[in-house]
Amino acid sequence: MKTRAAAVALLAACSPTGRAAPDEAARSAVADTITQKAALFAQMVNRRDAAAVMTLFADDRDMTYAANGMLYPSRDSLERAITALYGAQRELTFGWDELRVVPLAPDAGVLLGRFHVLGLDLAGTTVRVDRGTWTGVFVRRNGRWVIVHAHESYPPPVVHRAPRRAAAKTR
Repeated sequence: MKTRAAAVALLAACSPTGRAAPDEAARSAVADTITQKAALFAQMVNRRDAAAVMTLFADDRDMTYAANGMLYPSRDSLERAITALYGAQRELTFGWDELRVVPLAPDAGVLLGRFHVLGLDLAGTTVRVDRGTWTGVFVRRNGRWVIVHAHESYPPPVVHRAPRRAAAKTR
């Protein structure tokens, strides 16, 4: 019980407005809104529309994005990377496999998602088949929900090794 009370106090202290953790109706509203933003994100990625994707991100210095060891510390750096990626691919198929939203306050929440992506280069050759995880911190600013930080990562590649031969028996 002490741990739960401490967690609620921590969330209240960390919420952007300094209010207590949201009640169930507010939690549901935050989760629904962020889930809708995640669906919109997938649609925009599948259209390879960098400008549209960027409308989901905060337009200030708080916005950061991290991806597999790379840091994009600004909207400009992220938009350049996304534009280059989309420009090098003829087709990109992105989808969510699982989504979980953790509401933090009536105007903030975290999305954790597992996704899959398939990319074809300009010649139509498959260049990317991945599954990964994505975490996004969403806040409502001036009545608009935006992403202030996101992180994506992929599992390390599987290394297939030839089976070891059994040692020859000696007599």
